[in-house]
Amino acid sequence: SPTQHAVERNLEIIKFLGAAPGKPEFFIETGKDDEKFAGELLQENKIGVSKILVGFFCGAGIKQKMWPAENFASLANLLLENTDTAVVFFGSAKDAGCVNEVSAMIKNRERIVNAAGRTNLKQLCALIKKCRLVVGNDTGPLHLAAALNVIPVALFGPSSPEILSPYHPETVCFYKGLECSPCGISPLCTDNKCMKQIGVDEVFRAVQKVIASGAKQSHD
Repeated sequence: SPTQHAVERNLEIIKFLGAAPGKPEFFIETGKDDEKFAGELLQENKIGVSKILVGFFCGAGIKQKMWPAENFASLANLLLENTDTAVVFFGSAKDAGCVNEVSAMIKNRERIVNAAGRTNLKQLCALIKKCRLVVGNDTGPLHLAAALNVIPVALFGPSSPEILSPYHPETVCFYKGLECSPCGISPLCTDNKCMKQIGVDEVFRAVQKVIASGAKQSHD
C-alpha cells in the first residue's frame, strides 16, 4: 500500500519471501563509556538527576523540514518556565548554527545543554535514553529515539507521517495536511507553511501530557 508505514511495508517483503516476522523490536546497545559520557556532559552543565530531560532536534537535512527557530525557542521557554525540566539540544556539527540561534532566544540558559556536534552515534543514543521525550523535525535521530523507547513528538510537513513517523506506539505527530502536503520536498517551495502552521501552544500541551503520563507511571 502506498500509505503503509515503511516498517510494515518491509515486514510485508519478509512475509513475501516466506518468513513469518513477529512484532518489530529494535535493539541499540550503548556501552559503559557512552553512558559515562552522557552523565558527565549533564554534570558538566550542572543538570541534576532530578530534572526531567526533554531532547530537541531543531535541525534537519533540508530547510523545508524545519520548524522555525523562534518556535523551538518559545517552546523551550514555556517548558523551562512551567515545568521542572532541562532541555538538551542534539544534532551534528552542521546543526550548531541552528542550535545557537535557538538557544540565544532562551531565557533560562542555565537549564539547557548544547550537545550539537559533541557526540558520536552511540553517545547520542546514551543521551537520548536519559530523556523523557524528544521533540524534533522529521530526522533520523527522532527514529533513534523511538528505537530507544523514548517518546517522540514529531513535527511533519513535507513528508507523510503515515508512512515515515517514528515507529513507537506513543509517538505524537503534528501534521497539518495542507493541500500541498506531502510534497516529497518540492524544490519549488520557498515558504514551508506546512511547518509554520504547527503552533507552539499545541506542541507544548502535548509535551506536558507526555511529562505528566511519565510522572504517573513513575508513581505507580
